[in-house]
Amino acid sequence: MKLKTTQSQDTTAASGAVIADRFKLDVPEAAPSAGSKVGVAIALVCSLVSIVLLGATAWMIYQNLDLIQNV
Repeated sequence: MKLKTTQSQDTTAASGAVIADRFKLDVPEAAPSAGSKVGVAIALVCSLVSIVLLGATAWMIYQNLDLIQNV
């Protein structure tokens, strides 16, 4: 079984630049962008709907408390 030989790389100080270039360590991270207004509106509506559904579930359990106490 023959192994392919790779090109010889210079193992001096340039090897650090190769690693940094390969993994992009020197590139600063971009600031996270703020969510769009449509996305924020959808998230707000979904959270309000979930709060209403939670309240409705709690109200239904409270109304039927006599039935579920004996279970």
